[in-house]
Amino acid sequence: MASSRKVQIRHIVVAKEDVANLLKETIEAVSGEVPRVKMLMRLAEKYSLCKSKDEGGNLGWLDLNWEDFSPGSFSSPSQEYFTFDNHEFEAHLRAEGKRQALNKGVVYGPVETPQGRHIFMIAQENITHRL
Repeated sequence: MASSRKVQIRHIVVAKEDVANLLKETIEAVSGEVPRVKMLMRLAEKYSLCKSKDEGGNLGWLDLNWEDFSPGSFSSPSQEYFTFDNHEFEAHLRAEGKRQALNKGVVYGPVETPQGRHIFMIAQENITHRL
């Protein structure tokens, strides 16, 4: 039986690594998973360079268990899941998900891409088992 793990990713993109680290420390200082997500959302709205800041840094949903069909592009066979515009960041998420468990409510990064330094969090997840 195969399983599908869909995760909602929220992130903040800034130009400087020291700013990314400071934002990460600020979020990590908050107790509890939901309050941490809310803090990331507030900080994204104020500091992120990404247009997702208007939605609290929401990048959408990604199925971490699907295989990549082509480099730099991800989609399910039915084309129903979110595809990130930033392929470098998506590639990092997939590689990191294969290397270690990415846990909900934990702040990861900073990750450097041409767009800047990202800190990110799995805000929600949905695990289903397929026959």
